[in-house]
Amino acid sequence: ARPNSRSVPDRLRVREIQQSDLSWLERVLFQFTMAGRALWLLIIFSPLAFMAPLAFLLDDNGQWRKAWGVRLLKALEAAGPAFMKWGQWAAARPDILPPDFCAILEALHQDAPAHAYGYTKRVLEEDMGHSLDEMFVHFDSVPLASGTIGQVHAASLSERGAEVLNGAAGPASTCKPGDKIAIKVRHPDVEEAITYDFIIMKAMARLANLFPSLEWLHLDEMMWQFETILCGQVDFNVESTKLEHFNYNFRMWKHIEFPKPLWSSSQALIESYEEGVSLQHYINRGDAMGMLEEGQEETAELNKRLAKLGLTAVLKMMVVDNLIHADLHPGNILVRELPISDGTLYQRMQALFGYKVTVPQVVLVDAGMTTNMQEGDSHNLVSFFKALSIFNGHDMAESMIGFSYIEPGQVQETFVSKMDNLMAYYRGQAESNSWVAFNECLATCMECVRESRMQIEGNVCTVIVTSMMLAELQTRLDSDCHVMQVLNNALLCKSAAIVSPLLGDLTEWYCNQEAITLRPCQTLDLKE
Repeated sequence: ARPNSRSVPDRLRVREIQQSDLSWLERVLFQFTMAGRALWLLIIFSPLAFMAPLAFLLDDNGQWRKAWGVRLLKALEAAGPAFMKWGQWAAARPDILPPDFCAILEALHQDAPAHAYGYTKRVLEEDMGHSLDEMFVHFDSVPLASGTIGQVHAASLSERGAEVLNGAAGPASTCKPGDKIAIKVRHPDVEEAITYDFIIMKAMARLANLFPSLEWLHLDEMMWQFETILCGQVDFNVESTKLEHFNYNFRMWKHIEFPKPLWSSSQALIESYEEGVSLQHYINRGDAMGMLEEGQEETAELNKRLAKLGLTAVLKMMVVDNLIHADLHPGNILVRELPISDGTLYQRMQALFGYKVTVPQVVLVDAGMTTNMQEGDSHNLVSFFKALSIFNGHDMAESMIGFSYIEPGQVQETFVSKMDNLMAYYRGQAESNSWVAFNECLATCMECVRESRMQIEGNVCTVIVTSMMLAELQTRLDSDCHVMQVLNNALLCKSAAIVSPLLGDLTEWYCNQEAITLRPCQTLDLKE
């Protein structure tokens, strides 16, 4: 059944501290805490101010600029979870930061320190109302991974645990004793730290707004966008709801899978454990294909399927569903094998006539960072992709102006002219049968946006950056992957869904089948 309308909230807020509700002693302690935190942040970030003239005014060879970016990275790591998350978010905003700084801040996506097992045990037992020994026959005390907000453990269900989770997840749940599951637990004091830091960050934004040269950044709106994304990650109930929607949206796609949410609280999330091999394994094999002699064809065929399947799924999220997984780096994309009975009719016929065909399934995990757009922005984005598919620079510019902060006038006219010239160049490349890289085309567009001092609405920018990242991954998997063709299929699904939901479902089914159908090939290796 369709998930209920508790869907992804349009706006989430950091918990506000109302000083009127505090006693005089608590108010004094609060003020001392804030003053101490502000002093610590001043110590951390003040070297950046002293280094700025060297980095941006007197640096001829770029060494000071790079050193400033690395120092910013270290300062954000020292400042705590809110600032680290801001750095991760800013790394995906090429409309605001130059590409070299975005590349430096991408290091913030690496694993963070883990908290103690005792804290994990206490949170789960308090929130679930059952002891871990009662719920699980095995619980791995060493986390599989640890991020800025929380960490992930693996466990195996007991008979009682399966009964409890089946009751919590509803009649659709089929947990059995011995099933392996994944458990996410939030780090201690993360919510409190973010609450204090947002008070300071908002004060800094208001102060920066006093400088006319920074008005184009629209820092108040930027803070609202960041707050919405961050709070969606801090509350695991929100991630559970997102997973419900992803599973519903892809209910007809056997070749795309998401973890199944089984139970959640604000501090913890239990979901199905998904096996698979990281997409990075196949990217590395694709990068090395020029050095391979044996098995080269099998590797190429599998990579072609993965490239087309992944790109089709992401464009469906963007164009059809308006709910996009915004953290699709290779570590969050797993690959495993489906039985041939789940393949297309064409693939089953291949098997019948003696070809050994392997059907890949892509699993998308860690749905904490997602985005969706307002109706007007969604319409503009579809128009943007339609214009991009035919290299229409004027219509692309008009669509981007529609979801950005820009006043009518000379800047707008200059931006339209720049985009017209840019797309004319790429259109000429395409007409002369030269390769046009989708991600290169989008990256150049975002450079035009930054140079014009336009700021795109945050959710739309996240969608565009996600499409750039996925296009780059697909190109490394399959250099012949035609992104524009897959984009046109997604636009076809969108148009069909507008005419009739049934027609939309049928068109999606066709695109799903078409995404994994290639010419006959030999056995494809889905093992490390």
